[in-house]
Amino acid sequence: MTDDLRIEARAPSVDEFRRVVTAVGWDQLAAHSDDVLQRSLDAALFSVCALSGDECVGCVRVIGDGGLHFYLEEVAVVPAWQGRGAGRRLLEAVVEWLRLAAPPGAAVELLTGLDRAGFYGRFGFVWEGGGNMRWRPDGATFARASAPGWTSASASASADGLRLRAVAPDVHWLALGSGWRAANVYFLGTSAAWCLVDAGWGRDASPIRRAAGALFGDDARPAGIVLTHDHPDHAGAVRELALAWDCPAFVHPDELSIANGDVGAIRRFAGPLDRFVILPALRLAGRRRMASLLARSSLAGVVQALDPEQHVPGLAEWAILKTPGHTPGHISLYRAGDGVAITGDALNTIDVNSPRSLIRGERRLAGPPWYTSWDWQRAMASARAVATLAPRLVCPGHGAPLSGDALAAEAARFLRERSL
Repeated sequence: MTDDLRIEARAPSVDEFRRVVTAVGWDQLAAHSDDVLQRSLDAALFSVCALSGDECVGCVRVIGDGGLHFYLEEVAVVPAWQGRGAGRRLLEAVVEWLRLAAPPGAAVELLTGLDRAGFYGRFGFVWEGGGNMRWRPDGATFARASAPGWTSASASASADGLRLRAVAPDVHWLALGSGWRAANVYFLGTSAAWCLVDAGWGRDASPIRRAAGALFGDDARPAGIVLTHDHPDHAGAVRELALAWDCPAFVHPDELSIANGDVGAIRRFAGPLDRFVILPALRLAGRRRMASLLARSSLAGVVQALDPEQHVPGLAEWAILKTPGHTPGHISLYRAGDGVAITGDALNTIDVNSPRSLIRGERRLAGPPWYTSWDWQRAMASARAVATLAPRLVCPGHGAPLSGDALAAEAARFLRERSL
């Protein structure tokens, strides 16, 4: 009930502010001196308090330059009043003021965690990546933020030391391995319907299953496993996972012959490393040994052809983009609603072709490794095609996801350099 709750457009007193932020666990903020807090409260462009009787139970402030930039301090509501409409009424008052005070084109932003993005999305704030949300006065929202599974638990799952992070609504990134064995897999969806994208190396089945359990429950099964391509760092654990989950696994039709161990296709679509090192070494090992090794890596009976004209199994909002070059049937996934691209090796955020960049630890958009790519020109065309989409978040096969201003700057640089 909110009958005894009222909203006042005023700044909280120092004591009120300290009491509220202490109640929500922001102890570092509360530890500032009275003088510092008073100066901060006085400098706000707009403040709103939620009161029950004479007690302040919540507040929010807007700071900025009053012209080009407005920034919302995150809503703070004492635990006893959370879930009872206090936060909603505070944001309604803020949005009403912003419609009058913020000039057209002004940047109105806030910084929050993924677990709160759904709440702010209801008031027209759209996820920009990296914790930043921007207000769209037309009322655009972060549509999937309140879907099942969009909780603080899923946003920060790190059970058993897993490097598991939510990077967008219903998108979780699991980083596997390190050094040259580092690879990424992604969980798309919620406990109602989810899908795994890529399957890491052969020994990665256990951490992938533990991550799935942390996100969706120990008994949860995906609608399917989608492989961006059939390389051992992306498809290594797919057989074990598909059997354990009793679920289908998919590759693009142009990738199926390679995945099924067709020797002719493997030779025809080999990259430089396979053509000049791996395949000659297998031939030296003898025909029987070569056949045995290829049979062991074959995914025949495990993978099936993915209809490239359809959506990701169970997840209709994800489109399939054909991005050949690294392999003949390489695909990327794209969610147009919020500009999230899962790019496999079509577009990475580390440049493995530049030793200098690797040594410096630079985060930069780059194509796949040239030495494992079947057709370098096609690979670069695919990389440019993805960058041209102007995605707001790139989730690569290697390197950390990239978003916001850093992604925009890197996309501009990449397109400029690769168009020369």
